[in-house]
Amino acid sequence: MSRLFRGSFLFSLGILFSRILGYLRDAAIAYYFGASHISDAFFIAFRIPNTFRRIFGEGGFNAVFMPFYGEALKENREKDFLSKIFGLLLTFSFAITLIGISLSPFIISLLAPGIKEKETFHYAVDFLRFTFTYLLFATLYAFSMAILLVKGYFFIPSVSQAVFNLLFILSLIFFSGIFGAYALVLGVILGGIFQIIPNFALLLKENIFVKPKIVIDKEIKNFLKKFLLTVGSFSANQISLLVDTFLASFLKVGSISYIYYASRIYLLPISLFSISVSNTLLAVISSGEDKKKNINTALKIIFLFSIPASVGLFLLAEDVVNVLYLRGDFTKEDAYYTSKLLSLYSLTIPIYSLQHLFKSVFYSEKNVEIPVRATFLGVFVEGILGSTLIFILGMGVFSFPISALFASFIALLYLYVKLQKKPSLDFGNLFKVSFSSIIMGVSIFLAKKFIYSSVFLVFSIPLFMLIYFISLLLLKEEITGKLLSYGLFGGNKNS
Repeated sequence: MSRLFRGSFLFSLGILFSRILGYLRDAAIAYYFGASHISDAFFIAFRIPNTFRRIFGEGGFNAVFMPFYGEALKENREKDFLSKIFGLLLTFSFAITLIGISLSPFIISLLAPGIKEKETFHYAVDFLRFTFTYLLFATLYAFSMAILLVKGYFFIPSVSQAVFNLLFILSLIFFSGIFGAYALVLGVILGGIFQIIPNFALLLKENIFVKPKIVIDKEIKNFLKKFLLTVGSFSANQISLLVDTFLASFLKVGSISYIYYASRIYLLPISLFSISVSNTLLAVISSGEDKKKNINTALKIIFLFSIPASVGLFLLAEDVVNVLYLRGDFTKEDAYYTSKLLSLYSLTIPIYSLQHLFKSVFYSEKNVEIPVRATFLGVFVEGILGSTLIFILGMGVFSFPISALFASFIALLYLYVKLQKKPSLDFGNLFKVSFSSIIMGVSIFLAKKFIYSSVFLVFSIPLFMLIYFISLLLLKEEITGKLLSYGLFGGNKNS
C-alpha cells in the first residue's frame, strides 16, 4: 500500500512539475506570438501529431502494454517481447509520419477549413510538415515510459515531459529572433529528442536495450486486437478537441489560441486531483471492503477538490490569465477573451471529474464499451450544440464552453444511468464542501474588492485554500480528517 501511494505521489509530482513548465511554455508562446494567425496555425498543426501521441502512445498503448509486459517478465522472455513491440511502434510511427508530411495541405484543409483563405493556412501546412516528425520521438517516449513504470520508476518518466517544455522555451528565447515563427517547430523537434534521453538513460542502467524486430505472431495479433478495442476510450476526447478546432477555424483570428490557452488552465485541476490524486487516495483510504464503499469515498474526494477548484477559477480567471499571459504580444483583448472562456470552462470541472470516476468503475469491470459510448455521445452533443451556437445564434468563441458544459453533463448522466451499483450521495458531506467553497469564494470576492493586483491575488491562492480547509475542519468534514490521519498534510508513518 505504501509503495503504491509513494509511486502515485511521485508520478503526480512529476506531472505537476511538467505542467508548471508547460504553463511557462504557453506563456512564452503568448509573449512572442500572442493570439495571432501564427499561434492559431501552430496550435492547429501541433494538435494533430499530439492527438496521435495521446491515443496511440500514452493512452491506449500503455493500458494494453503493461499487462502483456508483466506476463513476459514472469515467463523470462522480456527482451523478445520488447523487440517485437519496439518494431511494431517504429513501423507505425514512420508510416504515419510519412503519410502526414505528404498530405499536410489536405489534412489542414480537412481539419480547419475555415482558415483556407487566410494567412494562417500556409503557416499551418508548413508547421505540420515539421511537427509530424515529433510523433516518432513521442512514440519512443511512451514506449520507454511504460517499461520504466513497470520497473518501478515513477518520477523520471513523468517528469521527462518537463524536458520537452524546457527545450521548447529555450528554443523560443534563443531562436525566435533568427527563425521567427519557425522557432516554434524547432522547439517541438528539439524537445521531442531531449525528452527521451532521461528515460533511455534509465533503460541503459537497467540493461534494457533492444533492437526492433518486425514480427506478426499470435502474441502481437492478440496485443493489436486488445489495443484497438481499448484505443476507442482514449480517442473520443481527442476527437472532441479536433471538432473544436474545426468549428473555431470559422471564427476570427485568435479564437483557436483563446480556446487553447483557457483549456490548458482549467484542465490542470482535473489532471491533478480527479485523475491522479483521487485514484491514489482511493487506493490508500480503501479498507478492502466492497466496491460501493470505495466508490462513495472516491466521490467525496472528487467533490472535495473539484468544487473549490471550480469556484476559485471562476472568480480568479482574469487574474490568472493576466499573470500567466498578459505580456509581450498577448494583448488586453486576448486576455479578455481567454479569461471569459476560462471562467465558463471552470464550471465543467466537477462534471468532468465525476466522469473520470465513473469511467474508472467501468474499466475496473473490463467494460470499455460504456465509457466509449458516453464520450462519443458527449462529442456528438458538443458538436451539434456548438455548431448551432456559432452559426445560428452567432455566439462566437463563447459557444465552446457552453456546449462543453451541456455535453459533459449529458455524458455524465449516461454513465450514471449505466452504473449497476449507484454511489450514495452524502448530502451532509456535499453541504460542508459547498459551504466551505462559498466561504472561500466570499474571501476571494472581498480580496478582489480591495486588492487590484492580479499578481498578489494569484499568489494568495494558497491562503484562499487554507481558508477552505480550515472551514472544512471546523465543520468536521469526514474526508479532510481522513487525509490528515493518512498523512497527506501532516505525515503518517503508517500510510
